Amino acid sequence: IPAATDAAERAYRYAQSAYAAQPRHPRIVNERMVYARLLAVGDRFREALALLQQSVDDAQALYGPSSGPLGQYLQGLAVSQARAGDLDAARRHIERALPMLEQHFGADSGHAAAAVDALAFVHFTAREPERAIPLYDRALRVATALYGEHGEPVFPMRMRRAAALAWQGRPAEALPELQRVVDEYG
Repeated sequence: IPAATDAAERAYRYAQSAYAAQPRHPRIVNERMVYARLLAVGDRFREALALLQQSVDDAQALYGPSSGPLGQYLQGLAVSQARAGDLDAARRHIERALPMLEQHFGADSGHAAAAVDALAFVHFTAREPERAIPLYDRALRVATALYGEHGEPVFPMRMRRAAALAWQGRPAEALPELQRVVDEYG
């Protein structure tokens, strides 16, 4: 992650210098988002969340208050907020993003499935497995149809769904799912 974060920071700084006359240029906004998400993966949440919020603000100004790109930026912010423990803000942002993504890309799109997965993750992190499980089911239906049983986005959804089942006291359903994940991805 450190090498990727360094490369993303260089790309962001380059975009800032290349488009200095246009501080809200889409390239700057996108490179900032990529850099910020990598900062969040590295647990540098304070820096990441400030940059993510700036990208959301810029995307709203660039694309409008209900645009697909804004939905994507809100999703990125929400996931990082959930990982940082700000679940109220994460829930608010992903619930705002989901209808935008469904409208612009379709309810059965990869973008919408990722947003549903993000909302499930917020509920999972909030220790609300009863809310997370049906959302994981929904996201898995779409992701599996789009990417196949072994598609990259399917693996984490399956793992978190199984954990939510176990958390809800349903080990008979969770254990075979966890075994399947181990067998297929192990």
